[in-house]
Amino acid sequence: MSIKKTLSEPVKKKFIKILIEKYKKEPEILSRFFPEIFTEFERIYKNKEEPSKSRKIYLFNGITEMTKEVLIKKINKIIDKYKKEGKIEREEAIEFLEHISHLKYRSFLLDDTFVKYILNILNVELDVKKEKVQKIKDGIIDKKFTLIRGITLYLSWDYKLLQIKIDPMEIQLRDKALSIIGIGEDKYSDVAENHDKYLNEAYFH
Repeated sequence: MSIKKTLSEPVKKKFIKILIEKYKKEPEILSRFFPEIFTEFERIYKNKEEPSKSRKIYLFNGITEMTKEVLIKKINKIIDKYKKEGKIEREEAIEFLEHISHLKYRSFLLDDTFVKYILNILNVELDVKKEKVQKIKDGIIDKKFTLIRGITLYLSWDYKLLQIKIDPMEIQLRDKALSIIGIGEDKYSDVAENHDKYLNEAYFH
């Protein structure tokens, strides 16, 4: 015999309140895990809002336009600090990798010098003979992002950086390819010198 258990009204109201708060603060999270609820909230709240105050949520790589803009600004701030001071902190390096993974943008990587600098801050050794995984923090892996060929980032569901894997064979192949076409030598790439331009392109395209 099965017993069907229903939630009490106070519990239901509490759940609804939590979902509404999540919808207002982090709509992309709600749209990912509860798409039906997200759609219903969109319908209800857009009908309630005045035309001048209505907001449209555009999803980009699974995130809203607003979140995209915030992440790009944070990335840009870290790049500016690196260009001015020649250094960033460990937490900023982690934050940078998490943000570009979330956006799936590699255009902010500047050049190989910058990539190696970030990995060095995180104590990730590139000169290895076999595949190596460097743990950054604890957590359950849900996503992965290829930083450059041979370097893979492993992240949690909410894009917290957990591990970095180095594949020396893939790195060697990339280095050979770059040496053939003769790039990767400049201290800063075109992106580094013109990152404001790329910032604008990231916003509007």
